Amino acid sequence: AESFTTIQASDDRRGFLNSEDVSWARGFSDLRKIYKVGDKIDGAFVLGPKGENRYSLIAGEENPWLKLKKEFPGGKSFSGQIVKYIQHTGAFVKMKYGINGLIQDDLIPPNETISKGDLVEAIIVDIDIEKRKIDLRFSRKLTSTEAPKQDEWNGYEEGQRFEGMVVKIDPNRQWALIKLPDGFTAMLHQAQMSDGCREKINTGEIEVGTKLEVEIARKDAIQKRLQLKDCS
Repeated sequence: AESFTTIQASDDRRGFLNSEDVSWARGFSDLRKIYKVGDKIDGAFVLGPKGENRYSLIAGEENPWLKLKKEFPGGKSFSGQIVKYIQHTGAFVKMKYGINGLIQDDLIPPNETISKGDLVEAIIVDIDIEKRKIDLRFSRKLTSTEAPKQDEWNGYEEGQRFEGMVVKIDPNRQWALIKLPDGFTAMLHQAQMSDGCREKINTGEIEVGTKLEVEIARKDAIQKRLQLKDCS
């Protein structure tokens, strides 16, 4: 298995893309399963803890694990949908921010039949931020009438346009985070900016609080990320 891959930018800079820099929500044990030589990806170079040049697809994004741990303390009960069931491993339950928790197989009562799509009530056992791992305990199976609200993510499609608000700008002016009308935040990277937009960001004419018309350039269903471009 390969836990990293080498990235070369158009300016010949190189860096390693590690599995933990691909997505906050998912872990990838073998990057060869999702990337091949020659694939083009959008990200940014960052400095690693030892000063090494790394490439990240989540640079500038807020770490959702910190929020998740505050919102789901140990012992808290919540309802969620099973997104995957693996025999002898357990059931993965949908939580928030695209992150799933695991009910280990031996914690599911023998008389319960569990499968993908089922709604369950689970209890937080532990959230390990460093390992990006959540242990859950099974409480009960829910009926369809007890279903949580549908994820707002499903309402987004490539080509849609919105008036968004700038909530954060990279100190190096490489990207801006845009808050969409329903509260979802997405990245507008320099590579997707028009010349006029890039100039306004560099001169400070566009700042935090500025409203911009943006378009969804790409919807990444695996990582639950939107990439934007401005409509100038």
